[in-house]
This record gives sequence, structure tokens and C-alpha cells, in this order.
Amino acid sequence: MAVEFVHGYDAYVGVQETMNYAVADVLVAMGFAVEGFGQASAHIVTRGAAK
Repeated sequence: MAVEFVHGYDAYVGVQETMNYAVADVLVAMGFAVEGFGQASAHIVTRGAAK
């Protein structure tokens, strides 16, 4: 997807946002504390998983 934006920039941004949220959802399901970061779809892990 990222190589020269073959499918267009909008598709690139959509995939990035989808993947960022998917990774965040998995981390939350595994017990990590995750918060949004900045104005983009980035996330930051603020606490490790409970043992």
C-alpha cells in the first residue's frame, strides 16, 4: 500500500488508521492500558498488562 501510494493517498491513510486501531484493540484485549496520542490515529501504551 505504501509504495508510492499505488492505491492513492486516501487508501493509504485509511489502512494506516485501521491498522493503528486494530493494534490498539488487541493490546487492550491483552490487558494493556492504551490511550489515543496526538491528533492522528496513533496510540500510546500507558501501563503494562496485568499479571
